[in-house]
Formats: sequence, structure tokens, C-alpha cells
Amino acid sequence: MTRKTRLYLWLATLSLSFLAVGCESEPGEQGPVNIDQQVLDELNEPYIPFEPELGAALPDVENTPLVSADLPYPPFNPHDLKNIGPEGWPDREPVFDANVGGVKFNLIWSKWQPAPDLDPDTPNAFEHEGKVWLVSKTREKQIRWFSERGIKVTAVLYGTPEWARPKNTARVGNVPLVDEKFIAPDDPADFASFAGMLARRFNGANGNGRIVNFVIQNEVNALDWFNPGCGIPKFPCKVEDRIEAYADIYNQSYDEIVAEQSEARVLLSFDHHFGLEYKDKQRFSSAQHFIEELDTMVGDRKWQIAFHSYPPDLFNPNFGPYDYPKVTFGNLGVLAGYLRQTYPDKPYTWEIHLTENGINSGSPSSKTLMEQQLRKATRNVIGTPGIETFYYHRLKDHYQEGTFTPGLFDASGTSKPAWHTWSSNNQFDQNPPRLDDGYELLPYVGLTRSRHPSKAHWASSRAAPDGYIREATYLVLREPAANTSLLYECHVKKIKGTYISRNVNCEGHQNFGPVGYIYNDAANGRSPLYRVKVKNGANYLLSTKADEANGEGTLLGYVDNGRVVPRTLPARDPSLLANNQPGSAQNGGSNNTNQQSTEVRSDVWGDCSTDDARCSFLHFSHSTGQTHTLTCETEHLPDTAFSLSYGNTQTTSVENLIFEDIGSKRRKSIPVVIPDDANWASITSTTESQQLAACYVLSEGGLALSAAFDQNRYGLLYNGGFEASITDWEFCTTESITEQSYEGARAARIEDGNCVFQEVDIEPGQELNMTCHALALDGETSLALTIGNSGYQTLLTRTEAVSGESFGQYSATLIAPATSSHAVVSMVTDGAAILDSCSLKIAE
Repeated sequence: MTRKTRLYLWLATLSLSFLAVGCESEPGEQGPVNIDQQVLDELNEPYIPFEPELGAALPDVENTPLVSADLPYPPFNPHDLKNIGPEGWPDREPVFDANVGGVKFNLIWSKWQPAPDLDPDTPNAFEHEGKVWLVSKTREKQIRWFSERGIKVTAVLYGTPEWARPKNTARVGNVPLVDEKFIAPDDPADFASFAGMLARRFNGANGNGRIVNFVIQNEVNALDWFNPGCGIPKFPCKVEDRIEAYADIYNQSYDEIVAEQSEARVLLSFDHHFGLEYKDKQRFSSAQHFIEELDTMVGDRKWQIAFHSYPPDLFNPNFGPYDYPKVTFGNLGVLAGYLRQTYPDKPYTWEIHLTENGINSGSPSSKTLMEQQLRKATRNVIGTPGIETFYYHRLKDHYQEGTFTPGLFDASGTSKPAWHTWSSNNQFDQNPPRLDDGYELLPYVGLTRSRHPSKAHWASSRAAPDGYIREATYLVLREPAANTSLLYECHVKKIKGTYISRNVNCEGHQNFGPVGYIYNDAANGRSPLYRVKVKNGANYLLSTKADEANGEGTLLGYVDNGRVVPRTLPARDPSLLANNQPGSAQNGGSNNTNQQSTEVRSDVWGDCSTDDARCSFLHFSHSTGQTHTLTCETEHLPDTAFSLSYGNTQTTSVENLIFEDIGSKRRKSIPVVIPDDANWASITSTTESQQLAACYVLSEGGLALSAAFDQNRYGLLYNGGFEASITDWEFCTTESITEQSYEGARAARIEDGNCVFQEVDIEPGQELNMTCHALALDGETSLALTIGNSGYQTLLTRTEAVSGESFGQYSATLIAPATSSHAVVSMVTDGAAILDSCSLKIAE
């Protein structure tokens, strides 16, 4: 049953079929065994219980041309390091609330183009550049949902359809292979067309969200996951042939992607077999060898690395600085140092994305060890400048990975200790912030001096080997700033210790990686920091004293004695969001008659209550040309004070906001003036009364963030005021937004048999209270609350007729029966009607 058929069934019987599909698994180092085709189909299609199959916001694919857009790459903030693949997780809000900076999705070519000559009239098909594609609505909805909340999206592109690889398939023979989908296409141009289509469809201007990082294939130095058509005696699997085949695919895909998004990252993908010791290994080859050969083949293309830094043994949670020739959580600096050393004139190569990384919780590990090692891994990631994303794999254990259980939840959905650590260690938006595992020091990292009872000292921003004791920690910056220099950790093999140097070549020793930026002058009361070589011994100390232990000091630079540089909150991605619709002025479109409003309302306030007064704050991003208005729908402003903060990575300013006396009007507004060189802003509201002012910020123009969900205001419903881009509301035919609203700037309009509805999960026994505001312009209109079971049979329904010449409030209350699983709020009309300000709450 198609999504559209199910939708009309809702209108007829107020029930909806729910089709679940299997779980996908993201590849790791060791391939699965004895997998039949049914399991592989489940592997490649996500299990998403919170949304029906093909559950995109638009039930039909309109075959209209995709518009072009070339938006800037999202700003980076180290608080955005935390990323994850949401893999069909049933509740997106906890993931969002964990303050993730990015999410990752596998986009499988064979799902989007199962045949080269698809009929354009096939359901969910669309044409682009002379080819017909099938939209993956589930993926599209997920990408849009996260994009509109400013979360960066990374896509891993792989999965060659059978029609595109007959020649290479015949050449594989009996070489170990997870699945034939990991055989390279006969013609790289076919894959490149897939990449280019995605770059256009998800460029932030077509209402589908935006992909900013494109990973080309998966772990290409592992033959299990990338086979260019080799295996039989006539076509042996030579490493050089594998590299050349990948270069062809990468180059053509890169060109297609950057033609659509010039600032997108197009990533090379490798597993943790790094050193040249693996150069001639057939199954798991050297990532370093691949990198160096590929660099000569890609010309002037600006490549970056997608790296998988699992522990040396996937099942053992332990890792450390001596994991080379593998690069793991324990020695990430080796990769970062190698790139800076090898490509000093190509700074774009220094950017590292850790796109798949997990820690086992099963034997010989444990859930406790997993949690401890995740904390250590996070500190090492934060302590390594150059790493921009840290994608944890995975949210929930997957049966297909057997006894490898890195999930933050087990297979039954029960959380592990690691979930609580991962989800709570970066709560920068709380007051006071709740930060741990290295986030608490940002924008600094801790450069630590450690000692061992019988070995040389160790100096690093990453964890020292086991057995070392921390003696002192100094604050250096994670990101470059004016008048700073980058420091490196250098390893002396003879003494098995490390020292710090400003020299990328580590004065002839092995570069264990960058550790942070140090100031070049002593301004603002900074203290000098020395590398002290101890006399009569091969040992080095970090110290603020040049002659500690009668040693000889070399000045490294100057460090702050405490936190001086203020923490900068993430701007997220102000270019992804709901305003970037086809035909909007900022995208250069002038002929689109369905132009979307450029206004975005933000009203998700955080709590910063104190003992003396109630307090809340609202954080939002700001971009050049954007205007903001603070609007409060209250008559109690005399007891309320507002302050505005704004800034960028260098500066922060604070000022008071004052409302003019505008009489007894219910709605009071004031322009919020923010300079163009700022990229974020925050408004704090304090009052001595018992009730906070009901306020929101309306942003117009520029590139803005949107808040689609306010639990206090709309309860179970997402975007109950229709102020953000439509993500969870569904329309029966055409999506239509109007400025004729009950409140705010937007509302939903339906006419001529159209309908609008939203479905949410509920539990038996809950008392549900629906309150919506509606206006019937003509014809007959009804508003309904319906409860159904897991088979989507209607259990209870309450329908209200909408009438009157102005907006009216319509309410309904139902108690969920024993077999309830979901509720639907819906409105339908045979004439024309408007729906706005709709909530569905659980009675306390």
C-alpha cells in the first residue's frame, strides 16, 4: 500500500497503515558472514518506527526542476564535534537535545536508481539531467528534519545497482565480499551522476534539506567494502589498480558535486589500517599509501579524509598512543600530524572527519569499560586540532553485527551507561552549562604534563599511556587565533616519551600530532611556557620555569593562567534552513509563484532560573542582512527585563532591550539590532513575577535558524504553529502555507478536498487534549482527533465542525484505550480553510 493510498484511507476511515522495514548496518572493519539476500535487503533499508514508509513531508514527488544554490559551508565550532548516525532511531528529539552538530546517513545508489531506464510515471520518480530517479522519502524527511534545526548532514554514497556492474561482477570471483553492491560500477560516470543529483537535490534550496559532506564509497582501502572488479586469475586484486579505479570514481563524483555546491566537502574514506606496513596487504591495505597515490591522481581537487578510528581490535575497548600502524582513538594525532607534515601547502587536507567510530560493550569488554573508553576517546578527539566531526557508531546494537555491540542502547532499546555520558557531556545551552569529557575546557584544550615512576615524561593534549600520572595542565587554544602558533607532540622512540615543539617536523622525531595553539606574546598577564630538557638525562618537561630541575628551557610561547577567551556557542548551520526555498529572493529566483515566506520564528526558550528571579534565554543565529524582532504576547512587561548578547568567535557584547510604552496592546514588539559581523545572538528574560513573558523572535531575511518544536507550547505535535518549514505535518495533495494566521507569521491553508494531518506515538491510558485554532473560509470543514492501534484500526475519534467568520478555538479530549499506539490530528475541507496554533497534550 502506497503512502498516498494510506493517506486517503485515513480520510475515509481515520486509520493509516504502518509499514516497518528492516535495520541498516553501517560497515565496520570485519565483514559479516553467511548473510542471505533478505538480511542484506534489511541491512540496506532503515527501520524507522516513528514514521511510515515513504513518510516524507510531501506525499507526492512533484516532477519540477531542482533549483541551483551555492551556499557557504557551515561555520565550525568545536561544540559541534559530536555527531551520530540516527539509523532509524524512533525518537529524534533526544538526539537533537544531546547537542549533536551533525548526523550521517547512508545513501544507497541502488535504491535511488534500481534501473537505468525507469518510467518517469513510476510512483515517487523524478527526472534530473535526463535520468529518472526514485526518491527515498524516508531519507529525505530525515535530512530535512535535521537540516532545519541547523544540524550538518553527512552522506555516505555507495551501493552499485546490478545493472551498473555486469563486467566488474564477472571479474570478482571468490574474493571475500560483504555484498555485490560494494563492487565498483563499470562506468564511474554513472556513480558520479548519482552524486551530482544528490548534491543538487540536497543543496538547501529545494525544500529537502542540505548535505554538506559527501563520502565517496566506504573504507576503500578494505577490499571487503570496495572491489573495482578483481579476483579471478585474469584480473588479480592489485593495490595500484584498486587505487586507480577509486580515483576515477572520486574525480568524476567530485566534479559533479562541486558543480552544484562549490564549498561541499568530498571525502576519501578509509578504515584504521593506516601505516605503510599494510601497503601490499590485499584485504586491508594502507590508508597512507592510498592517500599519497590518490593525491597525485586528483589534480587540484580539494580532498579531505573520512576516517574510521576504531580500537585496534574491534572487540577489545582498549587503545593508546602506541597503536600504530593502525590509527585509532589512542593515536589520532598521528593522522593529523602526518597530514600537516606531508601536505604543508594544502591546508584543506588537514580537515579530518571521523565518520564511523565505536567501542564494543560485549566480551571481552563490558558496558562499564565502554563508557570509560568513550570518555577517553572524546577527550582525545577534542584534544586533536583538525578533527571537525566525531560520528559515533551506533545508537542501538544491531543483530547483524553479532557480538560486536557498540550501541549506546542495547538491542532491546535499554540505554547503556555510555548513552548518558554521550548525551549529557555537551550541554552548552544549559545555565549553567553542563560540560565534561573535554567540552568543559573549550575553546581551550588541556596540554598536560604527565610522569611515570620509571619512564620519561609525557606531554600531550591526548591521554598518556597507561601508568602515567598527571602533574600539570596548561591552557592552549583548539582553534587558531590572532598571534598564535600551533604546537606539536613529538615522540622520542629511544626514551619512549614525548615533548612539545613548534616545528611540524618535530626536529627529526616522530610527529604524534598537533596539540593546540599558543600565544606568541605575554599580553594580558599570560605566563611563559617552556620545554625544559633535563640535564644529565634524556627527559623533557613542560614548565613555566625555564630552569626547572636544573634543566635548559626552550620558550614555546605564552598561555592564559585561567579562562580568558569566552566560550562561543555554535551557530549551527545558518545556511541550511527553512528560508532556502525555491524562488526565495536570496536564491535569486523571481518566477516562482509559490514563493515561501522568509520569516522564521524562534520560541524555544531555555530555563536559567535563579533564586532571586525567574529567568529564561533564547539562542539564535544571525547572518548578514538579517533582521530580528522580539515580540511578546503579554501584558506584564513592566516586571520583565530583557538583555541581548551577540558576538562571533572573537568578541561578545551585551546590552539591554527596552520596550516603548504602547498602551494595553496584547502584543508588544521591538526591533533587535545585531551587527553584521556577529553570527549568533541570545536574549535573556528575567522577571520577579511567577510567570515568564510569552515571547518569540521573528527573524527575516538572511539565513536563519528555525525552531520547529516547542514541547511546552504544542505538546506532542511538532511545529504546531507552522512557523518552521513543514516537516511532520502531511498534506493530502498540495502543501500550502499562508500568512493569514491566528498568531505568528504562518498557518496552513487547505482547499478543494485537501487535508492536513500529523500522526504521533502515544501510550494506552493517556488522556489526550487537542486544542487548535481554525477558520473555515467556505464549504464544510471538520477538525478531528483520532486514536488507532498498531494495525491502524480506528479505536476512537472526536470530530468538530469548523465554522464562523474568524478564527475559533476547537478542542477535543480522548482517553487512549488499552491497545492504542498512535493519535492523529487532522483537518479536511471541501471548500477552503486555515489551521494554526495546534497542540496535543497529555493531561497531568
